[in-house]
Amino acid sequence: MPLEWTAETLRLSLFFPEAVRATVADWSKVTGQDEPETVQNAAGRRSMIGPFQGGILQMNVIGPRIDCILLPKAPNETVEEGYVPTIGNSR
Repeated sequence: MPLEWTAETLRLSLFFPEAVRATVADWSKVTGQDEPETVQNAAGRRSMIGPFQGGILQMNVIGPRIDCILLPKAPNETVEEGYVPTIGNSR
C-alpha cells in the first residue's frame, strides 16, 4: 500500500560542527535544477528559493545550520472558503 500524506510545511534542519557555505552547485545537487529563482545574502545568512517537487523549496544557511523548508505553491485561481494550501498527496 502506498503512503499517502498531506502537510502544510516540511522542514529539515541539518547541523554541522562548523559554519557551512552553500552554493548554487549545492542547490543543483539537491534539486536537479541549474539555479534557484532567488538568492538572498544578508549578514551571516544565505537563502536560495525556487520550485521543487510541486512546492517551493527554501534553503537557509546560517552558520553551522542549513534549514530546508518545503512550502506549497500559492494557488493560481480563486480559492474556496476554508482552503488550506498543502504539499503532498491531497486526493
